[in-house]
Order: sequence, then C-alpha cells, then structure tokens
Amino acid sequence: KDRAAVHKGDLDGHHSLVYDIRWSDDDRFIVSASADGTARVWSLGSLVKDNSDAELTNTNDEGKEGEEGKDGDTAQKNDDVLNLQRPQLVSTLQHTPPCFVYSAAFVPLVTSNKSKSDGPGQIVTVAFDGKVRMFDG
Repeated sequence: KDRAAVHKGDLDGHHSLVYDIRWSDDDRFIVSASADGTARVWSLGSLVKDNSDAELTNTNDEGKEGEEGKDGDTAQKNDDVLNLQRPQLVSTLQHTPPCFVYSAAFVPLVTSNKSKSDGPGQIVTVAFDGKVRMFDG
C-alpha cells in the first residue's frame, strides 16, 4: 500500500530557482545551489527516529494482515520514520559577480576529517560564469 508523503517544512532563503541540493556525508548539513547567485549551507541539527507517523499493520499468527481485534493479532509498525528537525541557515556563499550557481557539493576528504563540533568543511560550487569556486563552509 502506498503511503502519502507528508510535507515537513521549507528551507527559506533563496530568492530564485534552486538547481541543486546535497547532503553532507555525516548528514548534519545540506548545501543548495541557486540562480540567485548563492549557495547556502543549512545545519540539520539531528535526525530523530520517530515511530508516531509509521503506519500500523495488524498481523495474525500466520504473519498475514488481519482484522483488528481478532485473537492473536498484533499491531506492528511497517517502518521507522526519520523526522528532520528545523534546519538553520549556517552560511551564504555569495558569487561575485552574481551568476547562476548550478551545483554545490561538500569536499569529501576535507569534510570527513572534521569533528562533529566543527562546521560543514569545504564546499565546491560550479557557476554559469565557468568558474569552480572553493569555500570554507
């Protein structure tokens, strides 16, 4: 059975089309690239396992779906849901002169060596002006 997606919130900050979004390897940050001439880094805080949104399925002793209330039926969660805490804008990476930023990514070797108390590490962007730029997040 398909389950409808639930809108959990927005990342407000860009003033134009967003071309790209990437998660850091440690799942603590997102970087987005936009036609507004910026890349933006968002802190996710932490992902919290939340079972409250998981759909309940009633199963009988043979493991088949059954009707609620029959002898031997047990309610089980189909899956765990990861809830995203409200992301916070950490930094805006301005491109000068302003131009479309098509892609942004975390630099894996630099980012993975940073401790959890540090920021997102280095970020590389690709823009309409043909330049590849490196930023410290």
